[in-house]
Amino acid sequence: MPPSGERREDGLVKKPQQATLIGLVWVSLLAGSQAVAQYGTQGQFLAPGQPDILAFPTPSLSPQPISPPPVSPQPVPQQAVPPQPTAMETRACESCGGAVCLDGGTCDACALGPCCAVCGRGSCCPDDWYVEQGVRILTRSKPRFEVTSRRFDSAAGTFSTAMTTRTIGFDTAAGYLATVGHYLGRDAENRDHFVEFTYWGMNTWTEGRTINGSILDFGNGVITGNLFTPFDSDNGAFATVGGFNRADEHSIWYQSRVNNYELNVRLRPRGRRDRMVLHSNGRWRRECQPGEYTSYLFGFRTFSIREAFTFGSRGQVDDNGAVNSVSGDYNIRTHNDLFGLQFGGDYMRRQCKWQWGFRSKAGLFVNFSDQFSTIVTDATDDPMATTPLDISLVGQKDAVSLLFEIGVAGSYRIRPNMVLHGAYDFMWVTGLALAPEQLTFQIDPPDGRINKNGHIYSHGLTLDLELTW
Repeated sequence: MPPSGERREDGLVKKPQQATLIGLVWVSLLAGSQAVAQYGTQGQFLAPGQPDILAFPTPSLSPQPISPPPVSPQPVPQQAVPPQPTAMETRACESCGGAVCLDGGTCDACALGPCCAVCGRGSCCPDDWYVEQGVRILTRSKPRFEVTSRRFDSAAGTFSTAMTTRTIGFDTAAGYLATVGHYLGRDAENRDHFVEFTYWGMNTWTEGRTINGSILDFGNGVITGNLFTPFDSDNGAFATVGGFNRADEHSIWYQSRVNNYELNVRLRPRGRRDRMVLHSNGRWRRECQPGEYTSYLFGFRTFSIREAFTFGSRGQVDDNGAVNSVSGDYNIRTHNDLFGLQFGGDYMRRQCKWQWGFRSKAGLFVNFSDQFSTIVTDATDDPMATTPLDISLVGQKDAVSLLFEIGVAGSYRIRPNMVLHGAYDFMWVTGLALAPEQLTFQIDPPDGRINKNGHIYSHGLTLDLELTW
């Protein structure tokens, strides 16, 4: 029987064995391909390197990994950037070391500027110019003790003190005070520099005292007053210096005037930066930081004292019915001009509009001092006066004086450009030629004499108003 097969149109017979062989060849080729090797039994692609148990073994071909599909980058979330102020908004804050104002309708600091919204000051707001004017009310100490008048008791034959240089006491004297200051700039140590000129003075003390004596009868027809001075005190009631002795009236008059000039540089360290405070209405406000602050000063100072002292004596002498007037005048003028350098500072507790604390100044000065005295008597009608006086004395000496001040001070800022100041100060000045301390009751005193070891102690109240811009 002829081999079975399917006859084709072309007359050829397709044998089943040939078809089976051809099919096996094609299957083996496909099993070795990469596509079939990586296609699983479920019709899905396998992971690289994962075997498929139904795949045809192809030991000569290793599976190739398939690169994962590219992943598109995800966008990085951007942080919210606060709105930046415009150039006009930050212009007022450039003096604060780069600080910026908030905007967006939540803060009104830019409209108020870099200063504290309460007092108008702050770490960024040093005053460019400031002027203070006010009054300084002072009292001062008395001069050293010196007897000027004695009263003679004819019954006891003794003398008693009737008046001294300390009999008079000074009341308070008001003077004028003014300060003009200007801002120079800030240094590398964050300190503000100011230059200021200060004047206070025209404080004038004027005091006088007069005493009256009683009748002194010598018993020989001579009747005089019973007031005496230390002139020729060894002769008692028969002192040879007339006019001053055996007088009916003694008087003293004392005047002292003070003027002070200063040119200082003040260093004021800046405090902590101002703070931004959130208020209940939801708005921010710039406010200065409270705390303790210290400033320093150094500069040139001149202190001037002008004094005048007059001791006068008047009397009448009845010489056996002839009544004549006698007199004596002792006039002294002194000048003290102190020139030198000083340093000082203050320590203040600041609470926005209020501040209070301590202040002090000290310095050594050269004192150019002088004194001029005249002693004149008119007692030709006194039968016991045999030593007339007509003396002029001039003395001049330069020495070192010490000036020291300390006080408590406070201020209140009424408006951003207006401050009320108050202080109470104590002052000591040494090495002065005070007029009453130049008294000498010598009949023949040496010329060129000057007593320069005087001192004054003064204290008083200062009130002034400061305007700034």
